Amino acid sequence: MNLEEVDYFLHHLQPLQQKGCIEEGLRNITAVFDLDRLTRGETGAVLSNILNYTSVIQDCSIDVNADGFSEHLFRITSTGVSLQGDAIKFLDEETDVNASRYRRDINSHANSGREGNVVYELVNLLQEISNTSYTLDSTILISKFEILDIWISSTSSWSVDPERLYIQFWFEIENFVDWVDSRDLVEYASEMFSAEEMPILVYYSNSTEMDLNGSEYFPVFELSDSPQYLSSQYDSYRNKMSSTRENTSYFHQAPAITPSLFAESPSLRTVFKPAFVYSIFAIFSDRVAVSNSFFLFSAEYGPNTIGRDEVNIEKFSSNLSEEHLADLADLYQDFARREDRAKFVEFWRRSMLRNCDGITDIIDEIADIRKSYQFIESEVIEKNFDELSDAVRDTNTFMTEITSQVSDTTTALSDEIQRLVFALLGAIIANLFLILRWSNFDTVIPFSLFVVSAILLFYFPLIDRRIEELEEMKSKGQEDYETYKDLISDFTGQAFDFDDLEARKDEYLSYADQRLQWSRRKIRQIHAVLLLTGLLFVFFANLQYEVFTIQVAFSGVFFVSSSYITYQTHTQTDEYSYHRLDLNPFGQSSSDSSDSDGGDVDEVGEDDENDDEADPTSTNYLPLIVSALSLAAIIVHIAVAY
Repeated sequence: MNLEEVDYFLHHLQPLQQKGCIEEGLRNITAVFDLDRLTRGETGAVLSNILNYTSVIQDCSIDVNADGFSEHLFRITSTGVSLQGDAIKFLDEETDVNASRYRRDINSHANSGREGNVVYELVNLLQEISNTSYTLDSTILISKFEILDIWISSTSSWSVDPERLYIQFWFEIENFVDWVDSRDLVEYASEMFSAEEMPILVYYSNSTEMDLNGSEYFPVFELSDSPQYLSSQYDSYRNKMSSTRENTSYFHQAPAITPSLFAESPSLRTVFKPAFVYSIFAIFSDRVAVSNSFFLFSAEYGPNTIGRDEVNIEKFSSNLSEEHLADLADLYQDFARREDRAKFVEFWRRSMLRNCDGITDIIDEIADIRKSYQFIESEVIEKNFDELSDAVRDTNTFMTEITSQVSDTTTALSDEIQRLVFALLGAIIANLFLILRWSNFDTVIPFSLFVVSAILLFYFPLIDRRIEELEEMKSKGQEDYETYKDLISDFTGQAFDFDDLEARKDEYLSYADQRLQWSRRKIRQIHAVLLLTGLLFVFFANLQYEVFTIQVAFSGVFFVSSSYITYQTHTQTDEYSYHRLDLNPFGQSSSDSSDSDGGDVDEVGEDDENDDEADPTSTNYLPLIVSALSLAAIIVHIAVAY
């Protein structure tokens, strides 16, 4: 079946709904055949509908009941109509109904594919039985799960996995309202509301005068609608439910319900009036419990206390008007702005306790509660204003220090790299001078190997230390920022807006991170080039010169240098951090592939602590390879010579 066929099927159930022959629950629709209320045409239409769409039919059977006798007359399954022998025999023997003939004709029509004739004979059979003293009982269960599966599969653009949603289908809104009204709050809340699954209501028909509009956290759709963009709503719903459960303790099956489910929708507030009122009382309470048919609300702050205030929420909420519900919704909108901050929840509860002797007094004291909250909030901030001023001043000083540290450290690091480049240029110029002075190349190799070894052994660790200092500055800067943030939050109850300050901090640390990554890449590239250059000189020295020459001797010096570097890179993880080979086209090593120059600012403070886990095989084997090849060249040279 597709969605159009489901629509057609449900459309032909509406006569049953209008005649009061539909009973609807949370999981199934039960249709009842009452021939006294249905016309012959309506009975035939329903039977034809069931025969055509058996995939959504969980069970369909008609029973004949008499004194001391009850038996299935027929069942409708995916294979067609099946008449039961015992019932047919009973009707033949005890009534004037020629049930055997009906069975023969029905089977004949079914085998020939004449569905209309099958329905016609079934209607005639039912009509004849209804004219006797025997009664007919029907069981027609329509699976809502099958209908929902078709609706879900017809929507291709789900932004949230449907399994993360609690989707419920109702054939008729009137049935939905009656179902909610017939159950107590604990029963339907446990069925419909979960911390992990956002509720969604899908309906086919609404014959009530109420325009059922959903809310952001409890969407309502017609069966013909396609839900879109639910991901942000789902995430917000999870956050709302999390705050609700964190701010209030729930005991003895008391449901945790966020008022945001109903606050935005007048129609949902009306349908779920007990749940909405209960959820408002709960967020102003420290603890909620259930005892028999009563909810027990408790709250305390200093001398003001509400202890286990018993409320029959169904009875109490039934006396509230739409205006009362609207006032509660407005109060919650004010509360919701900072319900994720425990300090402000405490302010609201203190305000309630100042004005209410019992939890139900909230209804009449909304204006005074709001005024008390505003007074408490301003009082707390004013009380700590001097401390806050000192903290803000210290924070501004800290931001200035970060700027200075970033500037000084990155400048020093850039200077070291520049000096390294100048040293290499100086070595090249010195080689040119030696060549021009003596007109031979014999001094080039020992001089170059000496310079390369000296730079690798002594100068690179200095630059590496600069890199470590910049990393330490980043880490300490993040820690200092969190310290000042906590300090200000303690003074203001988390009222201070850190967005701008955090953005400035992130800019500085992001800049430091960019310079750090750039420096690492350049140093690694130069390191690799020097090792490979030294290796070439070693090969050349051992190919062109005798064993006992200064050229071959300095190739041994280079071997010792590269061996030492190999030892350090394989045993000392905190030294030679530039050791990873990095010769890809973009100048970034595999360990840096996730850290672009403009890397994610939010991850700046996490890079250092996650570095080892993110790149567990970061050791470069180039120094080992170079030292091994250098040794091989020297050994081969000596072996050939002797």
